[in-house]
Amino acid sequence: MTQRYRVIIVGAGPAGIFAALELTRDGVDGVLLLEKGPDLAERQRLGREGSMLAGWGGAGAYSDGKLALSTKIGGFLDRHCTPGQLAELVEYVDETYRAFGAPTELYGADAEAVASLQRQAARLDMKLIPSRYRHLGTEGCEELLGKLRTHLGGRVAIRCGTPVAGVLVESGKAAGGVRLEDGTEIAADYVILAPGR
Repeated sequence: MTQRYRVIIVGAGPAGIFAALELTRDGVDGVLLLEKGPDLAERQRLGREGSMLAGWGGAGAYSDGKLALSTKIGGFLDRHCTPGQLAELVEYVDETYRAFGAPTELYGADAEAVASLQRQAARLDMKLIPSRYRHLGTEGCEELLGKLRTHLGGRVAIRCGTPVAGVLVESGKAAGGVRLEDGTEIAADYVILAPGR
């Protein structure tokens, strides 16, 4: 019997986790989230050396947990939406992180201090791009990822330690599913690729 899902998400880093959150918020059933690395509890057991780049939470799971809340750094979404839409998305993501336990304190919001740093940078022929930051901390990052894992665990199917080899293709077009490294094929109406960097 062929397994079939409404949506398959490949990758359980921030992009995959947020895709799963959005689908569950919209009431989409039949979502499968596949991750090649270990689940969060296994990553914690292995320690940072055993699962630094892959696993629940992605490569940033063991970062110092700084969330840059800026439309000027961190990507290229400005190619796909207006500055106002992008600002709304940054705020929406920040609200989501706060809902799962991110601290309320913001860094980099002191306009006078930022202006002083910009002047100092300009004297050195550099440009400081102002940004607000929410600092989770390494332990806070793991805790927040745990809350996200618990929340999604009852709403989507999650399989860690499950590397995807490719998207199913027919006649040069995506055909609705994925092939795992062990050869298993899983069908889906939609596939979201969120493999990280």
